[in-house]
Amino acid sequence: MRRSDETEQYREVTSANGFSAQNDRRLVFGLDDYEGTVTVDVHWCGETRQQFSNVAINRYHQLTQS
Repeated sequence: MRRSDETEQYREVTSANGFSAQNDRRLVFGLDDYEGTVTVDVHWCGETRQQFSNVAINRYHQLTQS
């Protein structure tokens, strides 16, 4: 996730499951009182990259590989 002021945050999803357990696939980024634009760069498995621009803040988004 990259803000318009060039601040960046990184998160990684691990989709492993086990007996009576499952990893949460949601990623949460703390933006404090930031109100500018946000761009999300996703590196999908298989080295495919995708960029989502002008992502609304204070919302959950479901990003789907195209």
